[in-house]
This record gives sequence, C-alpha cells and structure tokens, in this order.
Amino acid sequence: MVDNAEKLAALSLLGSDEIDFSTLDNEMLSGLARGQEPYIATSALFELAQRPNSKSQEIATALLTATDDEYLRAAALRVLFEKDRGSAIDHMGNMATNCDPYVFGEMLDLMIENQSEFDRSPRSDLVQLVTARLRSLAKEAVDNGRRALFAEMFSRPSERVRAVDIEQLRSDGSVSKLARFVLVSDGGVQTVPLVPHGDQFALDLVQDGIRASRDRLVTIKDGREFLEALPRALSGSRIWASDVKEMSLEDALAGALST
Repeated sequence: MVDNAEKLAALSLLGSDEIDFSTLDNEMLSGLARGQEPYIATSALFELAQRPNSKSQEIATALLTATDDEYLRAAALRVLFEKDRGSAIDHMGNMATNCDPYVFGEMLDLMIENQSEFDRSPRSDLVQLVTARLRSLAKEAVDNGRRALFAEMFSRPSERVRAVDIEQLRSDGSVSKLARFVLVSDGGVQTVPLVPHGDQFALDLVQDGIRASRDRLVTIKDGREFLEALPRALSGSRIWASDVKEMSLEDALAGALST
C-alpha cells in the first residue's frame, strides 16, 4: 500500500497543470502546500482555501515568512486576507517597506479591491506606508495603471513625522546611512532599511533596549521616548544616531529598498 509520503513525492514530480487538486483530500493538499514546488504549493493552497475547516489560514500564515518564492508569498497573503483580514493587514504593515515588488503588487491589489478596510485609523497608517514605498519603487516594478488607481483611491495630505537615522563612518571617511527609525501617527516606530539589511542591523543595535536616563531603559515599543533617546544612547565614533528631525512621511520612507 502506498503511503501519503510516497504519494506526495510522486505528485511533486508532476507539473501543477497535471494534477487534479479537487480530487485530493485536505491532508494531501496541506502536504503539497507546504512542499518545495512553488507552483504546486500555490495551487494546493488555493484549493484548500475553498474548503471549510481546512488548514489554509495556518499554512498561509506560515508561508509568509517560510518561503522565498514571491509568487507563493503573494498567494499566501491573499488567502490569509480572505480568512483573517486583521492578521493579513498586520503582516502587510510589517512587509510594506521591504517586501518583494511582486508581493507588494498583490498588497496594492488587495487594498484597491477592499478600499473601505483601509480608510479608517489605524489601518490608514498602512496607506501612508504603502504610498511612500510606491514612490520609492522603480516605474517598471509597478505598472502605471495600478499606480494611478491606487493614488486616485487613497490620496492623502502629506503627514509630518519625526525620524532618526542610524549612520556609519566608512573606511574611506564617508558617512553611510544604514536605516531610519520613523515615529508614525499611531505612536509606533517603523524601521526603514536604507541599505540592504540595514533595518535588521539597526534593530540588533537596540534589541536589548537603550538608556533614556540613568535609571530608565526603553525599547522600540516605547515609541516617542525611544526615538528621542536614540541620539544620546547611540553616539559612537563609528556608528551613531542622528538628531531627531521632522520630515514628511513620504520622504521619511523614500529610502526604503525597492527589492
């Protein structure tokens, strides 16, 4: 008797157009959705999402961080949005400034298709993050029609925000901006990469907290207090935090990487 592992292995050798996903049970579909072949995984995930009491939401959530395939991540985001909009929107906020352009395009489509979900605070903050990222992306990364439609539906007055840059003295004597901490309207702090992986480097610098005063330690979750403490707390000769500056949200996020 052929067990499920052997069946999964056999199916994984086929093309996605050679498999009738509608005939497979939920267990088999779950295995394929978690598999290594992204086209098969995408089709299996969409089939699972149509079935009640399946694990599509759980699998979609895991795939958003577990897979490097942009098409599968985009599919996972759409499935999660259908199953749990609040969770999907939280993920969109975390990914908005640095996700792959294809995934970002799927994010735009979801927002355009569901405008009313994003017109109210705090979800309107996501609109500002996405608008700023859209401006920073090369024209070829997002088609003009999608850009124009998003701008028409979500046009907002420019918001002023406070920001601090993490800077580094390079070996040639020049100064490089690595990342930016931005205080957004809900009181949270958004980390923006200005060089590849700069955001993670900056987060590592402050992961154990920074000194706001001699007897008070603050973390990024402390919002404004954290931002204002950065220039004093990070003041090394090779890596330091800039003074707090005010700028438009669009300009604050304009350095976000487009890839």
